[in-house]
Amino acid sequence: VLESNNSNMNVKTYFRQENIYSKGRKPIAELMQEVSGEYVAFCEGDDYWRSNTKLYEQVSFLDLSPEYSICFHDSDVIDQYDNVVAQHRFNSEQRRDYSCKELCLARSFIPTQSIVFRKKCLFNIPNEYYKVVNEDTFIYALCGLVGKAKYMRGLEKAAYRIHNQGIWSNASMKVKHKNMAKTYFYISRYYLKNGYSFYFIVMLV
Repeated sequence: VLESNNSNMNVKTYFRQENIYSKGRKPIAELMQEVSGEYVAFCEGDDYWRSNTKLYEQVSFLDLSPEYSICFHDSDVIDQYDNVVAQHRFNSEQRRDYSCKELCLARSFIPTQSIVFRKKCLFNIPNEYYKVVNEDTFIYALCGLVGKAKYMRGLEKAAYRIHNQGIWSNASMKVKHKNMAKTYFYISRYYLKNGYSFYFIVMLV
C-alpha cells in the first residue's frame, strides 16, 4: 500500500522475515523503541480503521487535554468475510470514560484497535510486561499512572475481526481466564515493586 502511495507521507516501515510473536518476542515492545513521536496508535493483524480523520481528532483531543493519557472509540465485530456480526465490541455501560484508578485496576473495556495514547505511558517497558499475554490490559494500566481515558463518541467505528485463526478470539474461556489472572498478577507485582498503592489479590487456579 505504501509503495503504491505517491503522497509525501512520513511513514517508516519495518518488515519481518518471520513471525516474531511465535518466537516469544513482543512486537509492540520492539516497535516502541523506534517510536519518535508523542503519540501511539495500534491497528493489529487484520483489524482496520474506517475513518481517515480519527488520528487527527484523537491527537487533537490529547493535545488539548493533558489530564488524559489515552483516548478511544467504538468498534464493531466482523468475521473473516467482512460481515458485521456485532454492532459494538462492548456494551453501552462499558462505552464511557475511565478514571486513572479504573485503568490501573484493569476495570476498563477499550478496543485496542481504536486507541491513541501518549508514548510516555510506555516509554520504559517493565520486565513484567514481557511475561503476559494480555499486553493491552497492561498498557492501559500503565496509562492509568499518567492520566484518564476518554471515550470519543461520534468517531467512525474501527473493525475488530474474529476468525478461527485468532489468538484471543479462538481461545477457550479457561485459557482466557488463566491468561487474565496471570496478567493481573504481573501488574500487581509491578505496582508493589514500584510502591504504588494499587494492587490485586489474584488466585491462580
